[in-house]
Amino acid sequence: MAGPTSSAAPTITGLARQGGTLSASTGSWSGSPTGYSYRWSQCDGTGSSCVSIGGATSSSYQVAQGDVGSTLRVSVTATNAGGSASATSAPTAAVSALAPAVLTRPLIRGTLRVGKTLVAGGDRWTEALTRRTYAWLRCGPLGGRCVPIKGAQSRSYKLRTADLHHAMRVAVTVWSSGGSAKSISVATAAVRR
Repeated sequence: MAGPTSSAAPTITGLARQGGTLSASTGSWSGSPTGYSYRWSQCDGTGSSCVSIGGATSSSYQVAQGDVGSTLRVSVTATNAGGSASATSAPTAAVSALAPAVLTRPLIRGTLRVGKTLVAGGDRWTEALTRRTYAWLRCGPLGGRCVPIKGAQSRSYKLRTADLHHAMRVAVTVWSSGGSAKSISVATAAVRR
C-alpha cells in the first residue's frame, strides 16, 4: 500500500493575535490516511526561517506573547499502513499584540484647594506602554457632568478659581504596540477655597 499524498495543503483559521486560538485543517490527502499529527512553527515576517514551537502538537494553538511580530505555520503529517507524508500551511499574517487593558485605574493625589496642584498616577496596565496622555475633567460636585478642561493635558494640574465647588477627574489614554485604551479616575470631593 502506498503512503498518503497531499493534494491540498492544510489551512489555518482564527485570528493571529496574542491570546487568540488558531485551528488547523488536515488538508486533503489521497491514500486514505488513518491518522494525523500536527507541528506548529514560528517563522519570520515572510513565513521563512521557521522554528518548531515546543509542545505545540495539537490541531489548535493558542498564540503566545512571544509570537508577536512573527508569522505562524502548521505542518500536518498524515499516516496510513504504507507510511507517512507531511504538508505545510501557508503562513499566517504577522501576529499582533493585545491592546492594553487597565489593571488599576488612575488616582488623583493632592489637596483639593484652589491654587494647589493635583497629580495623576497609580494606573497599571496589562501591556508594555509606548505612550500615555492625560486630560483633566471638571465635574459636578458629585462627580457627574464632566467637561474636559482646555489645555489641562499634563500629569499635574493646578486648581483654579473656576474649579471651586467642582469635583475633579483625570482621563488617562495609553498606547501599546497592540492599540490604545482609556481609563478615568474616580471623582475627587469638591474643590474648596
